[in-house]
Amino acid sequence: MSRVCIVGDSHVVALKQGWEAISGHLPETEIVLFAAGHNTISDLRVEDGAILPASDKLRQAFVFSAGTDRIEAGFDRFILCSMGFDHRHALKIANKFVAERFRSDDSRAPISDDCFTRAILDTLATSTMFSVAQMVRRITGAPITAICAPFGAVHPRTGYVGGSRLKPPDDDGAVAELFHGACRTAIQSIGGDYLPQPVETLGTNCMTTAQSFAAAPARIAKKRGVGPDYNHMNADYGAIVMAAALNCPRSLVPVCGPPTMAESLNRPRSVPADCSAPDYDCWRL
Repeated sequence: MSRVCIVGDSHVVALKQGWEAISGHLPETEIVLFAAGHNTISDLRVEDGAILPASDKLRQAFVFSAGTDRIEAGFDRFILCSMGFDHRHALKIANKFVAERFRSDDSRAPISDDCFTRAILDTLATSTMFSVAQMVRRITGAPITAICAPFGAVHPRTGYVGGSRLKPPDDDGAVAELFHGACRTAIQSIGGDYLPQPVETLGTNCMTTAQSFAAAPARIAKKRGVGPDYNHMNADYGAIVMAAALNCPRSLVPVCGPPTMAESLNRPRSVPADCSAPDYDCWRL
């Protein structure tokens, strides 16, 4: 039996639901999920050979999702999801600067590829992802795989990526290449591996996710309206990512037929009946 620990923020919901779709093909794999909201997951510390929550709110979230508040060293593998490894860092830089490899020739200030990469690396180095990876490495030498937050889907009316006010870059291939390269460099510096977003989930722009995957059924936040979520992805996306992370043949991933954007617009998001619970019930495995 291979025991895999997943640590992440709200984006692990898609991974959890994707795992449910492919778990039957990997009966010798056990997944333990430690999840919390983006603003909570950073409250961690290393103590007595384990990673522990430093706040009661995070402790409750871990107990709710994993059944324990201790991330022990006994796992065979760690998968870290999102937690500040976010493409929007690169989009913000690309909105102001033109790197050497870009095709564009406009009013943005020119900078070198190395400078562009360094700007991304400086942000990644302060992320919760990098901090958690360092903590994992302090307690174990087990393999670490880092997965960035999914690229946002493009809002059909505003043209913005995800919930941001950023447009997809014209030089999307070059920006994606620099972003993935920076993520890989950062995580490899502590002996981990980086898994870029699978190609089959991308939209027409290399820095976006296809809208068919942007129909997340739940969010951590308790007060949400109805309609699609352009930042969080669904179980179909999660199944593809989990298959790639666990080296499961892609042919075994079920094609569930993700809803159309029109269907998603009319799909209400469930809110937990017990609002004292730290997260949605969909965190539980």
